[in-house]
Amino acid sequence: MTHPFNKKRFWLLIAILAVVEALAFFLVMQWKYFFPSHEVSEIYTSYENVKGIDVSFIKDFQVNDTLFVDVTVLEATTDSAWDELKRDFVLTEAINECDDNTDIKRIMAWRAPKGKPAEHFKTKKPDDWGVAVIPSKKSVTIFHNKNEKENDVVSYYIFQKMIFN
Repeated sequence: MTHPFNKKRFWLLIAILAVVEALAFFLVMQWKYFFPSHEVSEIYTSYENVKGIDVSFIKDFQVNDTLFVDVTVLEATTDSAWDELKRDFVLTEAINECDDNTDIKRIMAWRAPKGKPAEHFKTKKPDDWGVAVIPSKKSVTIFHNKNEKENDVVSYYIFQKMIFN
């Protein structure tokens, strides 16, 4: 049994295939934004399921005209989560030493080693991270530097933010 050629059905099929192909192309091009888990930091994966901590990872954050570094941002949404971050990053004494009226209460920064922060602060291993803490926002920002030059540029960037913001 032969069916006559139906122009409407043919063009409808072509249109559906074109839309499916465009969506597939879009998904392939945006794959790393939809499923970024393989491109996040070790810190991100260790805090992503912690209740009360919002974790963000920024790939290739622009520090200046020539330097792009990965950044992990940890923001505590509860007091107990903030206490955990302060304990993990050995912040309790530093924050308590600051007077509530000082600018250092706004942003504190230092360079820290990779790995679990509290363990490394105790062992005084070489510096690999730039860390900025904003106690008023209960946030810790980790800049994942690759070498000494990046450490210096990130330190300068954080210093500028401390002074001018």
